[in-house]
Parts: sequence; structure tokens; C-alpha cells
Amino acid sequence: MMGLVALSEIMGAFFAMIRYLAAGYLVWLGWQLSRHAADTRVMDAGQAKGGMATSFLSGLALTLGDIKAILFYARLFPAFVDIASLTTSDVVLIMLVTVVAVGGVKVAYALAANRIASLSRGIVFRREARVAAGGLLVGAGGCLIVKA
Repeated sequence: MMGLVALSEIMGAFFAMIRYLAAGYLVWLGWQLSRHAADTRVMDAGQAKGGMATSFLSGLALTLGDIKAILFYARLFPAFVDIASLTTSDVVLIMLVTVVAVGGVKVAYALAANRIASLSRGIVFRREARVAAGGLLVGAGGCLIVKA
């Protein structure tokens, strides 16, 4: 955390710009969701291009590109493990545990999202739910702008 605080102080203007861009994106996303709340077109899993392999590779790329996770592990991991004394089998074991832990969470998220999507197909208040979700996104973006 101290490293990230120091980095944010050194690159203050850049981080402020990123914060404003993120807040603006949340506001825009919420506005679009609210504006198109009446659009009830839903893509079935059978209509998606690529299938399971494409979904897996997309999820893998998203996970590997998650800068928060990279920074978390880069900062926290050396506090618990003496990196200089690691053997090849230790590295393989750590990689296996990480893949199972992170992959397990991502699979649980995917299964939950699939279940929520299938349950929401019959929701009568679909438009209201989208307007409420859009309002929450706009509010979250507004909070970021005010706090920045």
C-alpha cells in the first residue's frame, strides 16, 4: 500500500486523470443502460460466437491483465515467502494453487452469472431494474468525481 501511495504522489496528475476517465466511463455506462432500458433483446449462449474455448481464453486474458491482482501479489507475496529459497517444485506448487484458487473463483462467478441470467429472463420489472442499475452506475461515477 505504501508503494502505491508513493506512486500516486509521484504521478498525481496522471492518476487524477485516470480517476476522472474511470468516473466518466461509469457515468456514461449508467446513462446508456438507463437510456436503453426498454431494449429487451437478449443474446442466448447459443448465439455467442466462439463457444467455450473463446470464453476461456477471454477470461484468462482478463485475469492475466488484472493489474490490481498483479500488484497485490507482487507486494504481498514476498512478505510471506522467501523468494530466494524457492525451488522449481515450490514454484510449480504455487502456480497450481494460484490457478486453482483464482480459477475457482472465476468459475464460481461465471456459474453465478449464468444462473442469474437464466433467472432474469422472466423478470417483469426488467426495464426498472436496468434504470436502477444505470442510476447506481451514474451515482458511483458521480461519487468518484466528487471525491477526486
